[in-house]
Amino acid sequence: AYLMAYLSNREGDIRTLTPGVYGMSNHLLETPWPKVVQSRQRLEDCLRENRMGDDSLLDILSDSGAPDDESLPDTGLDEAIERMLARPSVAELPVDKHGVYLFVDRLQDPGNLGALIRVGEATGVQGVALSPGCAHPNHPRALRASAGSLLRLAVARECPADALRRHLAPVAATWAALVPRDGLPLFDTELSRPLVVAVGAEGSGLSADLAARAEQRLTIPLAGRVESLNSTVAAAVVLYEIRRRATPLPVPPGSGPEPLPEDRR
Repeated sequence: AYLMAYLSNREGDIRTLTPGVYGMSNHLLETPWPKVVQSRQRLEDCLRENRMGDDSLLDILSDSGAPDDESLPDTGLDEAIERMLARPSVAELPVDKHGVYLFVDRLQDPGNLGALIRVGEATGVQGVALSPGCAHPNHPRALRASAGSLLRLAVARECPADALRRHLAPVAATWAALVPRDGLPLFDTELSRPLVVAVGAEGSGLSADLAARAEQRLTIPLAGRVESLNSTVAAAVVLYEIRRRATPLPVPPGSGPEPLPEDRR
C-alpha cells in the first residue's frame, strides 16, 4: 500500500491525502485559482478517457484561454495582470507599432518549426503565432532545433489568423503573405512596420484564403529551375531582408564616397 501526504512550510502539518488528482500551485494545495482548477479537471478527463499521452499533457500546459473575470482571485494584483496569470500558459504576443511578427500556417515538421523560431529570434521578431494544425512547439525536435529560442521568444499556439488580426488591431499591422510565384518581388517592395510575415506549410504553402486576404503577396526571385524554397528558408530570407533595411551594414573606411564638405551638406 502507498501513502500520499502533503507538507507545506506555510501550514506546518502533514496532511494525508486520499487517492485522486490534486492541483499544486505556488500558494497551497488545491488553491481555487482558475488555472489550477481548470488544469486539474482536464487532467482528470484525460485519465478517465485513457488519453494520457505526451500530446495531451502538452495541450494542458499550453492552454492560454482566459477565464471569466468573475472567477479571478483577489490577490491584490492589478486585474489585467491577474487575468494574464490566471491562464495555464501565460505567453502572449506583445503589441509593438514598430514590430515584425511571424504567422505560421499549418507547418507540420517540428524540426522545421524549431529552426523557424530560431530564425525569428535571430532577426528580432516580436513574436510568433502558430495556426491550428501546426506542430507543437514543445515537441523535443522543435525544442532541439530552436537551440533555446522557444524558451525566450513569445509564441502563441492554436492562434487563427483572425485572432492575431484582432490582437494587433491597435497598431494596424500589415500582412505580407509569402507565395512561390506571382507575388511582388521581395527586393523591390516596400515593407512597412508593423508587419506580419505569413509563411505556409511544407508542400501546400499558405491557405488560399489567408494569401488572398493579405495586404501584400511577396515572392522571392529564384534563379534557374528552382520553383520554391523550404518554408523555413523562405521565411529566413524575408526576415533578414527586413532586418537589413532597418539596420544598414556599416561601410568600411575608404570604400564609400567622400563626405560632403560642411558648406555643401
